[in-house]
Amino acid sequence: MNEFVDLAESGKIVSPYHAYSPSGTVYAKVVFVNYGREVDYNALGALGVNVSGCVVLVRKGEGLSRGGVVKIAESKGALAVLLYAEEGRVSGGVERGTVMRGVGDPLSPGWAGVEGGERLRRGGNPRRTIILGSWDAEEFGMVASIDAMAIQLSMEVITLERGRQILLSSPYKMDGPFSNLMYLTLWSIADPPIQVCTWISVLISQRSTEWVEQNLVNLGAKAVAYLNVDCAVQGPGFFASATPQLDNLLIEVTKKVKDPEAEGATVYEKWAARNQVNAIQRLGGVDSDFAPFLQHAGVPSIDIYYGRDFPVYHTAFDSYGWMKKYADPLFHRHVAVAGIWGLLALHLADESILPFDYISYAEQLQGHISVLGKLLDRNVSLHPLVTSIQELASAAKEVEYEVKQLREQERRGDFIDLKLRALNDRLMLAERGFLDVEGLQGRQWFKHLIYGPPSSYESKLDFFPGIANALSQSTTKSQQNRQAAVQHEIWRVGRAIERAASALKGNLT
Repeated sequence: MNEFVDLAESGKIVSPYHAYSPSGTVYAKVVFVNYGREVDYNALGALGVNVSGCVVLVRKGEGLSRGGVVKIAESKGALAVLLYAEEGRVSGGVERGTVMRGVGDPLSPGWAGVEGGERLRRGGNPRRTIILGSWDAEEFGMVASIDAMAIQLSMEVITLERGRQILLSSPYKMDGPFSNLMYLTLWSIADPPIQVCTWISVLISQRSTEWVEQNLVNLGAKAVAYLNVDCAVQGPGFFASATPQLDNLLIEVTKKVKDPEAEGATVYEKWAARNQVNAIQRLGGVDSDFAPFLQHAGVPSIDIYYGRDFPVYHTAFDSYGWMKKYADPLFHRHVAVAGIWGLLALHLADESILPFDYISYAEQLQGHISVLGKLLDRNVSLHPLVTSIQELASAAKEVEYEVKQLREQERRGDFIDLKLRALNDRLMLAERGFLDVEGLQGRQWFKHLIYGPPSSYESKLDFFPGIANALSQSTTKSQQNRQAAVQHEIWRVGRAIERAASALKGNLT
C-alpha cells in the first residue's frame, strides 16, 4: 500500500482522466501492444495479430506521449486505448493528463479562447482512451484469457476565462486534492521589467497558449526571453534546455549557484562532471509552457529543472509529503532552481546589452546540418542551409565586435542610449526570424522552423521539424517527389535563417 494513499482516499482529488478523449462506450477484444510504437504493431502483424476493431492495452514509456500512443493506435484501426504505467514508475498511482496532439484550446485554434469569443463546435477524435494504475493493469492481466470488455468514457472541455519584458513562468498543476481549475495570475515588477506568469493547469500548455495568442503582437514587440520552470524538482541532477543564444548565459549563471548535492561545488561543476560535454537540450517538444512562446511567438526560451525520473508524475501522490521524503528532503534543490531562475532574469533585465550569443546559435545550426546530412539522399543539397548559416555567423561576429565597441564607449561615459536600444532590439527580434508565416505543413500553428514538434513520434530529428516531416511523410512517394519535398523544406529553413541574420544586422535588403 502506498504510504501516501491517505491523500488518494481523501475524496478530495480529481478522478483520473485523459482530457480530450471523447465520450462513448466500446465493447471489443483487448490486445496488448507493448509501448504502442510502430515497431510493436509491426511485430504483432508478423505474428498475424490485427488490432483493427480492438481495444489496445499499452504500457507507458519509450518516449511516446499519450497523444502519440493514441494517434498510432487510431492509425491501426483500434477502437480505444487503455494506457497504464508499470509498478515503480508511478508508485501505484494513475497518471492524469491530455491526449490532444497539440497545445492550447482546440475550440479556438490560433486565437485566444476568451469568454464571449468565437469557439468552434465540438468535434473529437473517434478513438477513446482510459488510464489505469499499475494494480489495475495487473487485474487485466495482459493475458490471452481476456476476450472482451466494455469501457465507458466521458469528455469534458474546460472553458477558459478570462517597455520590454522578461517572462518568468511556473505552472501550478492542480493534481491531488484540488479542483481542475485553470486561470492566470500576473503581476509586474516595475524595475527591472520582469513579468511573472503562473499557469494553473494540468493540460499541457493550454492556458499559456491562450495567453500567448491573445498577446501575440505585444509579445513580438516586447518579450526578451521566457524562463520556464515546470517540474522544478523531481529528484537528483540538474537539467536544462534552451534556445542556443542563451547557452552561455545559462552556463555563467550555473557557475554562480551553490550545488545542492555536492559540498563546495557549483551547479555547473556537478552538471559538467556528470555529462562531460555541454548537456543543454533544445526545445522542440510541446511538453511544457515554453511551446507557445518559442514555437508560435518566437521568444527565446529556457527550461530548467532537477531530476529526470519522476515516479509520481501527474498522479495524486505528487504531494508535499512525497517531495519532502524523496525528491528534495531539505529543499536545497528548490533553492538552487530559484537561484538560477532569478539570476537569469536579473541578467536579462539589468545588463545594458542583452547577453545573447548568436555565434553559439550558428555553431549549433552547423551541428544540426551535420546530423541531417547523414539522413539525406545524395541528390538533396544542403547548400541553402550552409550559406544561410554562414550569413548568420557573419552577422553574429559583427554584433560581437559592435558590443565590444559599445562597452568601450560606456566606460568612457559616452551617450549611447539610442545605440544600445537599437542593438538590443535586433538581438531580441532575431529569434522571430526563424518563424514562418505558413508554419509547418499540416500543423500551421507551429511557426518555428528550427525547433518544433515533428509530426512523426519516431522521428530521428529533434530540430528542423519541417524537414523531419518531409523525411517521414515521403516514404510512399517516388524518389523524385521525395527529394523535391525535402529540398523545398531545406530552402524554407534556409530562408528563415537568412531572416534571422538580416534582423541581427538590422538591415533592409
